[in-house]
Parts: sequence; C-alpha cells; structure tokens
Amino acid sequence: MSAQVFALVDGNNMYVSCERVFRPDLIGKPVIVLSNNDGCAVARSQEAKDLNVKMGQPWFQIRHLAESHGLIALSSNYALYADMSSRMMAIAGSFAPQQEIYSIDETFLDFSNLAPAVPNLTVYGHTIRDRILAWIGIPTCVGIGPTKTLAKLSNHIAKKNVGGRNWGGVCDLTALPEPEVDALLAQIAVGEVWGVGRRLRDRLTADGINTALALKRADPTFIRSTVSVVLERTVRELNGVVCYPLECESQPQKQIVCSRSFGAPVMAFDDLAVALRDFAATAAGRMRKQNLKAGVMLVELQAEGVVQEDLFAPTSSKRDRLMAALDAVNDRFGRNTVRVGSIEGHQAWHMSQNAKTPSYTTDWGDLPVVR
Repeated sequence: MSAQVFALVDGNNMYVSCERVFRPDLIGKPVIVLSNNDGCAVARSQEAKDLNVKMGQPWFQIRHLAESHGLIALSSNYALYADMSSRMMAIAGSFAPQQEIYSIDETFLDFSNLAPAVPNLTVYGHTIRDRILAWIGIPTCVGIGPTKTLAKLSNHIAKKNVGGRNWGGVCDLTALPEPEVDALLAQIAVGEVWGVGRRLRDRLTADGINTALALKRADPTFIRSTVSVVLERTVRELNGVVCYPLECESQPQKQIVCSRSFGAPVMAFDDLAVALRDFAATAAGRMRKQNLKAGVMLVELQAEGVVQEDLFAPTSSKRDRLMAALDAVNDRFGRNTVRVGSIEGHQAWHMSQNAKTPSYTTDWGDLPVVR
C-alpha cells in the first residue's frame, strides 16, 4: 500500500444543511432544494430521500408530497451555499498542510505526514467533523484512504454505514487489514466508485464486474485495452497505487458558462438584449476573478454599418481599475450592488425563485435579527 494518506471531507446534503443552519425548524423534516426556476430537486434531506424523491425529479411530479407528507421545497440560494462552502473549506484546510477543494461540498486533505503529531487519524477525523459542526453548523463525513479513490469510497462507507457498522461519520481504511477492506468493497456497487458513471456501470456489470472489489481485482492492463486508461488508473488506485495526486492549485478554466433558463418567455429583442448583457457581465466578473482574458468574436448581432470594437485590442488601465472597483464593491456588499449602466433592475425573465430564503451571510439587509 502507498505511504500517502488522503482524507475526503464531504458536507452531508450540503444545500439542505446550509438552509437548516438558519432554519432549525427544518431539521427532521423532508426538505428539497430546487434547481433554477424551481424546476427539479437538486438536493434532498434524508427524510426526502425516504419519501423516494429522486435526484433531478421535476417538482410537478412530487408537489403532491407537500400536502400528503409535509415535503418542503426551497428555491436555490447559491450565494448562501457558496459562502457556507468557503467557510467549511477554510476550517477543513486548517487541519492539513495541503488541501484540494474538489467541489462545493467536498475537499481532499493530505494526511501523509501528520504522524507522530497525529497518532490516530480516526480521532482526528472526528475532530474535523466536530469543529465544522460547531463553527458553522454543517454536518460532514470524513473518509480516509491511501488514494483519493479509496478516500472517496471510505467517505461513502462512513456516510452509508456500510457493513452494518455505525462508523460515526468517519472511516479510515488505512487502519483496517486488507481482508476487512475487501469485505467492505464487496458490499459497494461498482457504480459508487469515483469516476464510474451510469453507462460505464452498465458495461462493467454486463462483464460481471458488479462491485468495487470486483473492479479492484480486475486486470488493469485488460481494463486499459478494453475500456480506457482512466479506468485503469481507477483500478490501480483501488489497489493503493496513487494515480491522482493532490491538486492544491486550481487550474484556470478554459471556458466560463453563464446559463440560465428564463423565468418567463422572452418575446422582445430588447428584453433578450438586456438578458444577454446581464449574463455577459456575470461571466466577465468570473473571468476577472481568475485573471483571465477572453478571445470571443460575436457576429451577426448588430445592424449593418455598426462598427464592432476589437476585443483583442490592448485594455485600458483606467477601465481595468474601474472594473476592479466594481468587483470589490459587489464582493463586499453583495452581487449586483453596483451594475454596469446598460443592465437594468429586475426583469420578468429573471429566474423564478418563489421559495428562496434570505442571503443570511452575504447581504446586510438579510442579516438574521436576534430578538
């Protein structure tokens, strides 16, 4: 087995948990968070899962559960989730010399060189869980393994109590003998392995590879020749060979997409133009945060005779300072506190968010009041 040790800290039902921090009355109740325009379920509490609410299920199909079983549906509050995620990542990152933020609710930590200061990684994992819960109210699970793939599976074991054991939210596969690890992997469907999607799961199942253990025991050379080099790496990681090191520095994005479904039909060109400007301003803000520049050419969007500016011309330092000031104000006081002059206020095409909770941590006007 590899001498390296990875931990994966994962926020449980992240979006719902963020809502429950400020709405403790939601604890113990079936709660879902809906996608853009309140379309479908993108996050579910365990109580909602127990009602057989599926990920991505359209709201109109499960609306009846609100009356029959008390299902509570909330609109997405992305500003809140992003801010709570940032706080969670900062706390988790303080427990290791290196950190990779993998997603809004997952972060990898490097536990390789913590001994002898940390003699028991399971206890250390519980300390991380307790700290995050006490400081920001988000419940988490911690999985520890000799590779990132095994750390992900370890987290799954802790969350689902695989093996009929109550793991208490922390599972350290490096502390278990290999036969015991294999017994746990034998109880995990191959589709739960990191990187095995639905199509690949079906293909592997057809070939008789039904569990994580079966995939671990597959011949990596054969997997490479018949499936892909990516799955070969997964097989090697399941056997303790590190193929995916920690990526501590986020890689610059090659593309930035700002895409929204309109909250109402857009029939007029002027409304479409305002929406386009709004989306372009949002995408440009994300681009500036990463110190990126765009090479984009828009054609056939202007009337004949109108001269289009050169997007590749040298930028103005005065304009750069102006946009930096705009970003700083919006970062401090909330999105759209200051707007580009051509973007107007609320429009009918904006997302429908009929059940959105306040931006408790990112908007001064939404700060909770203690009475």
